[in-house]
Amino acid sequence: MPFDTPVAPAPAAVRLPLSVSQRDIWTAHALDPTGMKYNVAECREINGPVDPELMAAAWRRLVEEADFLRVHRFEDDGEQVWQLLDPDAGSRTLPFTDVSAEDDPEREAWRLIDALICAPFDLTDQPPVRCALFKLAEDRYFYFYGFHHLVVDGMGVSMALARLVELYERAVAGEPWGPSPFGSLAELLAEDAAYRRSEEAAAERAAWREHLAGAPDAPRASSAAPDGRRPRTAACPSPGGAYGCPRRTPTGSARSHAANAPPGPSSSWPCSRSTCTASPDRPSWSSACR
Repeated sequence: MPFDTPVAPAPAAVRLPLSVSQRDIWTAHALDPTGMKYNVAECREINGPVDPELMAAAWRRLVEEADFLRVHRFEDDGEQVWQLLDPDAGSRTLPFTDVSAEDDPEREAWRLIDALICAPFDLTDQPPVRCALFKLAEDRYFYFYGFHHLVVDGMGVSMALARLVELYERAVAGEPWGPSPFGSLAELLAEDAAYRRSEEAAAERAAWREHLAGAPDAPRASSAAPDGRRPRTAACPSPGGAYGCPRRTPTGSARSHAANAPPGPSSSWPCSRSTCTASPDRPSWSSACR
């Protein structure tokens, strides 16, 4: 098993505000009667043998490195919404299910995955992360990873998967984990706040006001329908996901953040299928979609 100096965790449990884009998604989620519009999920098929214990160790290391995987829940105090970030992986483990003895292992695996995808996240009472490993045969596995869009976007998902592949290969080879590629959520929020106070942000806001001068007012969510149901008014979050986004002026310039969960929306519910290949000792993960 690889071993080196643990990642320095955030001091104690951290209570952090939401970014501007996260607040947009929080509001949009509250207007979604299904509670699933902002579920983000993918499933990777691994063709080749996998050591579940080493995969679990690699996944736990990933959780220690990437802050968004340690968001425990969200808290609304009536004035502001907070995200509670655990200082370490705690008791988190990668669930492993062996369905290889089923009459139709693939059908059973997808039944379980569909249940994970279709379950709304209770954002105030549970982590917004669901990952699992399924064994279909000695040389065939599914790795499922699902999140709420509040904590991650497409680029962040891609970074996390790439790092997990690296960590697993290091575990198989008995090598140290190596340096983490992730920044911290606190640093990202500070950078975003600094940008929004900057002259650059002021210039971009002014450009957008000029560009949108004379445009009709945005629609407002109406009150509840007579039957008590919430209105189905669409509410769109800022482009680019929870942790910052490319900021485009009407002239097309852009600025983007790259940190723990960088920008760029990706695949969302329902889950997409991608195929990976593996060698007997070091799986080689590809993103060839089938």
